[in-house]
Amino acid sequence: MINKEKVILELFEKEPQLTKKLIELKTDIKGSTLNNILKSLVESNSIERFGQGRATYYQRVYKETFSYKNITVLNDGIIIGELSFGDGKYIFEYNEKYKGSELIGIPRNENPYLSNTLFYIFENLIPESHRREKHLNIENFDDLADSLTTLLNTHGSYEFVYTYELFKYKKSNDKRPSYTTIKNKLLETYSYPNVLNYELDISDEILEDKSDTDYSSLSGYQNKIDINIDTKKQTIIIDTKNPHYLLKPFNKNIGEYFGDKNSYYPQVLVNEHLFMSFAKNELGFDVPYNGLIYHNGNFHYLIKRFDRYEEFRYEQYDFGQLLNIPSSKKYTASSDEVFHKANELLKDKNSKLELLRFYFYSYIIQHGDLHVKNIAIINIGKEKFTLSPLYDVISLGVIKGKDIDDLALPIQKKHKTQKSKFTIDDFLYLADILELNHLEVKNEFRKIAIKFIEMFPQYIEKTKELLHYDELSVSKTRHRKTNLIKKLNSFYEERLIALKKALIFEELEI
Repeated sequence: MINKEKVILELFEKEPQLTKKLIELKTDIKGSTLNNILKSLVESNSIERFGQGRATYYQRVYKETFSYKNITVLNDGIIIGELSFGDGKYIFEYNEKYKGSELIGIPRNENPYLSNTLFYIFENLIPESHRREKHLNIENFDDLADSLTTLLNTHGSYEFVYTYELFKYKKSNDKRPSYTTIKNKLLETYSYPNVLNYELDISDEILEDKSDTDYSSLSGYQNKIDINIDTKKQTIIIDTKNPHYLLKPFNKNIGEYFGDKNSYYPQVLVNEHLFMSFAKNELGFDVPYNGLIYHNGNFHYLIKRFDRYEEFRYEQYDFGQLLNIPSSKKYTASSDEVFHKANELLKDKNSKLELLRFYFYSYIIQHGDLHVKNIAIINIGKEKFTLSPLYDVISLGVIKGKDIDDLALPIQKKHKTQKSKFTIDDFLYLADILELNHLEVKNEFRKIAIKFIEMFPQYIEKTKELLHYDELSVSKTRHRKTNLIKKLNSFYEERLIALKKALIFEELEI
């Protein structure tokens, strides 16, 4: 039930003086209900009444020097509770009618619960770095929590509404389909390389991230744009209301060489399409439909959202949220911390095995950006979670060379600086956390390694098809260049040497 007194008091935070007619218009609270609430608020000295008859208006009375803002938090349309914030404090209070699971990092036995930082389960939903600053600046927000109300299309199924505007919220009455029944529609099939012959109807200003507006509220560092595809017109358009796809545009700040190798990530969008496609088509991982669009001399990357179907949202959490750490610390956790949490939440053996397979694949390809926010679980119904479809899979080994870390996180917390030179025993240590059989696990590792050995050269050959569009140039220095094909060949040869040296092939009897 909505606390109507609180709704009206929230409205006074926006507009200090209000008439009865304005309150009715803005809150949809009317008649005797409104009269009784206004009378009660006047008697409690929360508001003051001025004037008579039609000239009557009301004004907020402040008993303290500070007042809190209030946001109602919903999940799949169900009110979980209310987030109050201000003066450097954050308070969450569960709704008395909410019977669902406790939110991570917000204990139910301390209701309301106070924190000096925005709760990480919410903070991890907000875009990072310059995109976070843009979100705050656009609306001139005073507090990071305010920006939660702008997250129309963040991952998962949370929604955030200022409490005084909750009367406007409309929940769909349609029954949400089971995730397992629609998963294949979301993931679809395609062959590599998948170059889409669509027109990109988006201005260069937006593609180049020069606009004052952020066109996606999905978390992360990279520029993103919420889009949909008009299949009849074969056009890609911005859609921030109900997007089913995400566009990662070419970013010249990292895609062109300006002399700083640390910030240079050449052909990273082709890289992601390649390694996502290999995972999907050769190794059988759940991977969303994705492809490339060639526009104005550059490749852009498109991927279908796996947590949206029609107007429905599906509950999803990344491991930053699950481990209750801020997004700024996404590289500071360890793999065993991730796996212990996964063992708590994943009840299905196959999901546990998929997580370990993904980790081994990431090691094989040197997915050095596999931090806690790039691994997630999704609720497929009745509080049963599985590993989510893969996303943001890239090989930093291709981009940065053989000396890059094999993984972004150490395997063990006690060896927090070791992010390379892993052995099969390191991955069997993770298998033990998940209570998986060593022989079964090693057999899966063997299949992945053999697929990489046998099939990756074919993907290098397939990548040559992109040369019809672009040179796939990669700068070594300001005056020396190579191309992505040569980089992929070097990566493959160097990776085989490194894996052999680490006794991976010997341990797997390859």
